[in-house]
Amino acid sequence: MNERPSAQTKDAIPRVGVGVLLVDTQKRVLLTLRRRAPEAGCWSIVGGKVDCLERLEQCAVREAREEAGVDVELIRLLCVTDHVLPNEEQHWVAPAYLGRIVSGNAIEAYLRESYVVEG
Repeated sequence: MNERPSAQTKDAIPRVGVGVLLVDTQKRVLLTLRRRAPEAGCWSIVGGKVDCLERLEQCAVREAREEAGVDVELIRLLCVTDHVLPNEEQHWVAPAYLGRIVSGNAIEAYLRESYVVEG
């Protein structure tokens, strides 16, 4: 039988996040190294938490700009993951989109900020 998080924890309710698999013109994939939970220390596609009243697509575009310094065009929905992390007491439902970088340079943004992009 599956155990459920305690209703007393802040993470007892699943959260919604959005990811974007970003591919550039040379068919390279942009990954970020996560510094915070969930999955701190793991490589991930660009993404983050959906704000209240924010559409999924708007969140995907915003997160790409905030995290990687690029403007993107969303091509299509790739999948929806049911991401259950019992060790971190978190549960995320996360659609992931395929996106194309239309402007900006993630490497320049990284060098300008001198930090590891975090999600």
